[in-house]
Amino acid sequence: MKRTTIIPMAIVACMSIFSCNKPTPVTPDEESPRIEIQNSSISAAAQGGDYEISYSIVNSVDWVTLSASSEADWITSIDASTYGKVTFTVLPNTTTDQRTAVIQLEYGTVSAKVNVTQEGKEPSEYDVEMEMPLFYGIYYGEYYKEGVGNYWFYLMDQEMVNDVMSPNGNYYRIDLYGAVAEDPANAFVPDGTYTLDPESTCNEWTFTEEYSYLIVTDEAGQGIGYRCTEGVLTVKNEGENCSFELIATIDGKKHRITYNGPAKFTDDSGTDEPDVDYPQITEDINLNVVNADAYWGSDTDGVACLDIRFMDMEKDSDSNPVYPGVAVDLDLYCILEDDGSIRAGEYVITEDAGAAGTLAPGKISSIIGIMIPSGTNVQQFDEDGNRSFGPVTAGTFTISGDADEAVVEIDFTMEGNHTLKASYRGPLPVKNIQ
Repeated sequence: MKRTTIIPMAIVACMSIFSCNKPTPVTPDEESPRIEIQNSSISAAAQGGDYEISYSIVNSVDWVTLSASSEADWITSIDASTYGKVTFTVLPNTTTDQRTAVIQLEYGTVSAKVNVTQEGKEPSEYDVEMEMPLFYGIYYGEYYKEGVGNYWFYLMDQEMVNDVMSPNGNYYRIDLYGAVAEDPANAFVPDGTYTLDPESTCNEWTFTEEYSYLIVTDEAGQGIGYRCTEGVLTVKNEGENCSFELIATIDGKKHRITYNGPAKFTDDSGTDEPDVDYPQITEDINLNVVNADAYWGSDTDGVACLDIRFMDMEKDSDSNPVYPGVAVDLDLYCILEDDGSIRAGEYVITEDAGAAGTLAPGKISSIIGIMIPSGTNVQQFDEDGNRSFGPVTAGTFTISGDADEAVVEIDFTMEGNHTLKASYRGPLPVKNIQ
């Protein structure tokens, strides 16, 4: 008779488990990923440029990619799309101070840092040093002196919009005399060095002190001129581009101004005198003022010269007027109160303006084809920003209150006997008082 052995089921199940699930050994190769960087610190030149970080991934994971970022606004165009390198651009350092930043590399849960150090630019011998992006010029031929070509032009950092200088701009105007252009329709300033002429003789190889100066516009687009007392301009043509380097003393400061690019001149080399006619306002205007600004211009023996603008137009984000509309610009002489308010009273348009209580009458001049209003003027803009002018010939400006709450009445007569009337109540602080 066979002997039968009975094994409880629970014991069988337990034996089965231990016989099928052997522990898996852990090998040294199964480590976490890590980023190995060949260049953990990078030195960048003051002028900036394109740079690269080289790296490798140890124990990489198929579904993980590397990313890179930096909080510094002078490090741009970071690109980690190619395995093994991260490229980026460093912007020029316009200060003399060294600066540092960090580029963070991330791969899944691991990260690494690269330090970027950029040198400051070398200290300059100039008080003002700017590269201008824009050029505007007119060639007048031999109109001002026989046998010598007259080249009028601007090197500028803001646009001319419908012959109007834009707000917050620097406009370096040059009245230069050189060899007569062989082809006036394609005139260019001949290569060479030109010197500022204090006598403004219009001789070849000079630019005149009388008509060469810097115009700086404020937030309202009003300009203040600063004359050159010394200056040298170097010109070099290369293909379709022309480079200018102006070294000049302006208002006691040494300026170095450069431009490199197309320098196209409009041809106005006919024998007739340059046209100074202007489109004139042909209607009476009642101005509903929505914006008012007052700017300090100068002071003579306690009498301040102010530029004041009232207009019925809103401003855009760059402080430019939103067309269409009307603006009236006042050239006013006054005493400023201790709190900076305009002294209350009636101000009168007069030819010999300059004393407290007077306003300069309006004039329109043409400078290299650009209509420039001065004195007290009305400008009417259409939807495209084209202007009609109303130089003020007579009238009064009355003000009371203070800078926080001024009360203004304007009653002007323009050329052509049309009138402008306006009322305003609101803040009128004088800005930029020096």
